[in-house]
This record gives sequence, C-alpha cells and structure tokens, in this order.
Amino acid sequence: TCALPILTETMAGTASSITAGGSGREVQLSSSVSSLKLGTITAAGDVAVTNDGGAILDGNGATMNITGAKVSLTGRSGVGESSDPIETTATDIVATAKDLGSVIYINEANGLDSVSASTKDGNVAINFAGGGHLTFTASSDLLDASGATVSFATSSGDVMLGVIDAGEGDITINSSGR
Repeated sequence: TCALPILTETMAGTASSITAGGSGREVQLSSSVSSLKLGTITAAGDVAVTNDGGAILDGNGATMNITGAKVSLTGRSGVGESSDPIETTATDIVATAKDLGSVIYINEANGLDSVSASTKDGNVAINFAGGGHLTFTASSDLLDASGATVSFATSSGDVMLGVIDAGEGDITINSSGR
C-alpha cells in the first residue's frame, strides 16, 4: 500500500497485490520477464502495466485483476489469454500487443467511456458491461465494436469493418493495409 501520488514498481514474475491508497493515486508497473502474472492491482487513479519482455497474464483466475480509472496494458507478446482474460474495473481501457500475432483478451466489469486497442494482426476481444465490445479477428481482418468511444490500430494486415457503433463517441481506425 502506498500513500504517494504514484507507485512505480519493477516486477520480475508475479504482482500478487498492489494497492495505491488515497484519492487520485496511480500505479505504474513495469517488467521485462517472459510472462508477468497479475494478481490484484487497485488504485483510485490510473493504472499502467507494461511488460517489454513478454505477455501480461491473469495470475488469479476469475478474480478481478485491476481496478483503476484509466487502465493501460502493454505486453510485448500479448495481454491476457482467450481462456483466461485480464479482468478490469475502469472507465477507460488502452491495450497494446506489440509482437506480430500477439493477442489482447480483457473482460471489463463496467461500461466504458472509451476503449482503445493496438495490435500487430493479433486477435482482440475486449468485452464490457451492457453488451459493449471491441473485437478483431485476425484471420478474417473483421473489426466489430460498440458501446464506447473506439480507437483501433493494426500495424500489420488489413481491417474489414463489421458493425461499429460508438453512440455519441468518436471512432478512430488505423491499418497498415486496406
């Protein structure tokens, strides 16, 4: 537990429990291991988790992994797994998978104000309360999204638009292909 404005930790393996106590407190967690497993991270402010060495994985099953205002997740070889996504409670989510074909799997407990995903032609499934989602299927290059302001980018491959509904929010899509 930390009462400072920002808690910055460098982890090597598993982040079992991190809490940044107090109003507006933030967590910044970085790692360079082949897989960083997340237990529970809680902050009143923003939470940023980066693993430059590999994937960010769920380390506690179906239990909530991250609670924060804006949650940013960057994993070199992915974020979550289809069989065990990262569970979040946030208002905004930004997720990035850097390696070719790396995946992003997140389940959000609430509705979101905005959702952003960036991949290099990897599958993406970010699901949130109220039926909102951002999904990208790499094999068909199909993007579907609804329920929040949407930003999506793939730096390798194409994007074919399915149903995109941001309500009154904005939509931004970038692709290296068509």
